[in-house]
Parts: sequence; structure tokens; C-alpha cells
Amino acid sequence: MVAHTVWIKQQEGVVGIKNWYISFAIYKTCLFWNKMKSFYTILTLVILLFLFTYYTYYNRGLQGEYFRDTDFKDLVATIIDTDIVFDTRDSFHENLPINHFSIKWSGFIETPQEGNYTFIIYNDDGIKLWVDGTLIIDDWNTQGQKRNRGKIALTKGKHPITIHYFEDVSRAVIKLLWIPPGFHKELYVPTKRLSHE
Repeated sequence: MVAHTVWIKQQEGVVGIKNWYISFAIYKTCLFWNKMKSFYTILTLVILLFLFTYYTYYNRGLQGEYFRDTDFKDLVATIIDTDIVFDTRDSFHENLPINHFSIKWSGFIETPQEGNYTFIIYNDDGIKLWVDGTLIIDDWNTQGQKRNRGKIALTKGKHPITIHYFEDVSRAVIKLLWIPPGFHKELYVPTKRLSHE
């Protein structure tokens, strides 16, 4: 009888130990999943922050292809330009000559609302401007500084934009401005409105 009683107590002890281990394992599993939840939450926030930063800052500007000639053959550099505002008698880039060079800019322009947009370019020398696939400025000539303008109706959102430019001799000028709907004064196109992706 005593032996039987001892055996039962021993069995109860074993069961108690097993139950403790199971409870502890469940507790650790819950902690692990909570940590994993926290990890994935933090990871998600980091990814969202990266995407926000990328599309707010690093994706801004047009992609410029710089050529060491006036007919887009000798490519020497590809640069992201946050705005298209140049006015100098020096070189645009260390790998470009002061005279006789050309540049192609491409990317997207984001319009804040639907309506008629006027684009203005100050250029010396030649310039061509396409917006949404339409050539709206075509002044491919050797000349001093000139003000060109073109109009186009656009919906709200992103539209492809392409600029071709060449510099012959002396002063080099290329400035991109616009007059959005509801405005009467020409403004430089804000960097936040330009992107290359």
C-alpha cells in the first residue's frame, strides 16, 4: 500500500513537471511570436520610411544625358538634375567642354490639377521640349538667349517630359519654367514636380 502510494505521488510529480514544461514552452512561444510581430512591424515601418524618403527626395529631378558634341553621339555622363536652371559661361560638367555640347533630359512632370499649362524655356542655343509626347517648343537654332513658350492641356498627375538642348559657343542658358492653371506669372518648375521614375 505504501509502495502504491509512493508510486502515485511520483507519477503526480512527473505529470506536474511535464505540465510545467508545457506551460513554459507555450509561454516562450507566445513571447517569440510577440517579438516576431514587433520585428515585422519595425521592418514594415523601416520599408515605408525608405520608400517615402526615396520618392520624396531621391526620385526627384530629371535624368540628364550629357554629350561631348552637339548631335548626341559622345555620351560622357548621366546625371539626375533636380531642376533645369543653367546660365553660365563655364562647363555644365567636368567631362563636358565649355562649348559644343548637348544634353537630353527625360522623366516625368506631375501636374497638380487639370487644365491648360504654359511652359517657358529660356535657351541659348537650341531647344526642343516634349510634354506628354507632344512637341510644344521647337527652336533648334544657333542663337543668343531667347524666350520660348508652348501650351498644352493636361490632366492631373504624371506626364512624360523630354528636353533636347545644345550649346554652340559662348554663354550657355537653359531654364525651364511654367504657368499652371490659375496663375498669371511664370514660375520655375518645383523639384517636387519632377521625377525620373
